[in-house]
Amino acid sequence: MQSFQERPLAPQLQKALAALKFVRPTEVQAAVLPTVLEGKDLMACAETGSGKTGAYGIPTIENLLKNPGKNALILAPTRELAQQISDFLRHLTAYCDGFYVASLVGGVDIRKQLNALKRKPRLIVATPGRLTDHLKRRSVSLKNTSVLVLDEG
Repeated sequence: MQSFQERPLAPQLQKALAALKFVRPTEVQAAVLPTVLEGKDLMACAETGSGKTGAYGIPTIENLLKNPGKNALILAPTRELAQQISDFLRHLTAYCDGFYVASLVGGVDIRKQLNALKRKPRLIVATPGRLTDHLKRRSVSLKNTSVLVLDEG
C-alpha cells in the first residue's frame, strides 16, 4: 500500500488523515491496516515512533464507523502513553460527528472522566488501574466493546 488514498476509508477519516498530512503509511501501518480492516486479530511489534498507534487506530475507527453500536477499548500501561494515544485518536476522529474519545487514567480528577463517559465514547483509552476503578464503580460498561487493543503489551 503506497498511500492511504488506495484504501476505501470513510471520507471523514480520509479528511482527518489529510489534515494530519498523512499521505503514505509507515511500514507497520502498511503491513497492519489490511489485516485489521478485515477484522482479524493481530499482534505487531515495531519501534517507538514507527506509527503503531495509527496502525491500529485508523482501521479501528474505520470499523467502528461501519458498526455504530460498537466501541473499542485501548489499554496502555502509563498515563502518559494513554494521553498520547487519546490525543492522536481525537485528531483522527475530528471529522466524525458524535464520535468521542475518553481517557481513563489515574492521577486525573475522576469527575471529569465520569462526565466524559456520559457522552458515550466510542473509543476508551485507559490504564488498567483506572479502568478497574471505573468497572467497580459501574461507571463504564464494556458490553458493546468489539475491539481490544493492548498497547505496549
